[in-house]
Amino acid sequence: MKRFTILLMAVVAVIAMAACGGTSKKDKSPKEIVKAYYQHMVDGDFEKALSYTNASEEEAKTYLEKMKSFKVKIKSFDIISETIDGDTAEVEVKYVSTSSLMEEESESQETIKLIKEEGCWVIDEK
Repeated sequence: MKRFTILLMAVVAVIAMAACGGTSKKDKSPKEIVKAYYQHMVDGDFEKALSYTNASEEEAKTYLEKMKSFKVKIKSFDIISETIDGDTAEVEVKYVSTSSLMEEESESQETIKLIKEEGCWVIDEK
């Protein structure tokens, strides 16, 4: 239980710092944010991936529990397209994943919605 509390506190700290946590995120396009998010997913670093979102503490906790309990693994991904409209954007991504719920790898495609917060693009989880 103590390890889980420490992990949760670390996730909250990462999310709190994510609001443009330095010029590296401030200078990134929506496509680059989604690419970084998915690369952290491929690496199995879900906490770091969440730093590219505006997920609340509770949402982050729920997300991490699901990813770990279902043993989700993102094997690969490809950015298909990017559309920017003012302070909103959409990035189409295709990815290959596995989990304890699937017998084989599964290819999926989804549209990731982003918004600009404090001058930085973030994946909109709200």
